[in-house]
Amino acid sequence: MRLTEDELKAGWLHPKLLVRNVVAAHFTQALTDDPDVTRRAIDSVQQFGWQRFLTWGFMFADLPLKEEAAFEWVCGQVERTDDGGPEENQKSHLSRMLARAEIDLVERHRSRLLALDTLETDARQAILSRLEMIDLSADEAWRRLEEHCRSATQAETFAEARIPEAELLLEPLARAGNRIVPRVMDVLRSPPAGDNGDTPEEWLTGLVISLAGRLRLEEAAPLLWKLLSIDWDWYEDELITALVRIGTPSVVRLAREHYPSSPWETRIRAHDIVCRIRCDETVAAIPEMLAEETDDFFRSQLGIAAASQFDDRLVPLALDVIKENPCTAECGKIRERLVAFSHLSGWHLAERDEWEQDADAFFDRVSRGFSLTESPFPGIPFSVDDDEFGDDVSGDDVSGDEGAEEGPIRRGAVTGRNEPCPCGSGKKYKRCCLRNEPG
Repeated sequence: MRLTEDELKAGWLHPKLLVRNVVAAHFTQALTDDPDVTRRAIDSVQQFGWQRFLTWGFMFADLPLKEEAAFEWVCGQVERTDDGGPEENQKSHLSRMLARAEIDLVERHRSRLLALDTLETDARQAILSRLEMIDLSADEAWRRLEEHCRSATQAETFAEARIPEAELLLEPLARAGNRIVPRVMDVLRSPPAGDNGDTPEEWLTGLVISLAGRLRLEEAAPLLWKLLSIDWDWYEDELITALVRIGTPSVVRLAREHYPSSPWETRIRAHDIVCRIRCDETVAAIPEMLAEETDDFFRSQLGIAAASQFDDRLVPLALDVIKENPCTAECGKIRERLVAFSHLSGWHLAERDEWEQDADAFFDRVSRGFSLTESPFPGIPFSVDDDEFGDDVSGDDVSGDEGAEEGPIRRGAVTGRNEPCPCGSGKKYKRCCLRNEPG
């Protein structure tokens, strides 16, 4: 049996913290746009309180905000001053959540939003810009987008290119729906030769990748997959986000078809896809990919993907991966997902109590002071993966390679693949020494 989305939603109210953590990670990684997920998460906060409903409560802010009642509730939480309300850091995340809400909600509550003390300058400006663009035509939005891309070529750094500002123009373009699709496809069919931001076309392609995802444009999926060959972190992140948003079986088939012949980096992204898209094609693809995979790290990633399907047909595979390399950070993630599946489905997992006890002890340590070198499971090193938890863990920023100090950076026994490489190259670990690690 495979858990349905409704059965996973019910996990928001499960008494076990581990289950709620896994459910929250599932829906945020899947980029859900289902407002019912947000309603269930609100019920969870109301039942368990901000301090107890999740270990990493900021994940709540990644959920969609599309309904009046949910919007009003989040506003009320940001305005709370009592001890039971969210902490200041959580309020900052909630304010950004409000700034990203459906535009009709933002328009109706403009005055209340702009009066929030926790609203940071960039979020405030985003609200004002979105409101200014409500009646912007698709043609004018496209013209402004191209103009922005021309100016971005003069930027010395990615930050100076002001991409978040340009992304605001994608909202009126997405509202145009099918009328903008021909332009999107034309751009994707003619990818730029470079990846350094030296031409307007390079910047425009990155923004159009994001637009294709917002449009959930299935016909663009093969073109997006081809663009994974361009070695630019911005493209890579936007491409996977777009493909997951599209989220159809055809995307999984692309990942499966190209997996054996793909380079190292692309195979890593294929793991992301089969981990975050749940469908019959994924259930069929993962055993095939494991059968032909010999690299230990890749096998562990596929083990996470197998457990993330919440399907008893893949549980034996996930357990086999744990047996192969039990003392890895990836196996800790597999165990968490299997424990959650056991609770939600009733599937018998002999190790459930033991693994759950280990995880509970870890979550308790997190609540009393988080250490990036600790693990939820004894003997298993732990590192934070920004694909799963964003850039913030328990109130502290966990940055990637942007803005990192030069020189060797070490964070415990295992370096996360999105952390700066310990060798001091300035590159992410996944793009440097991880490629040379033994299988």
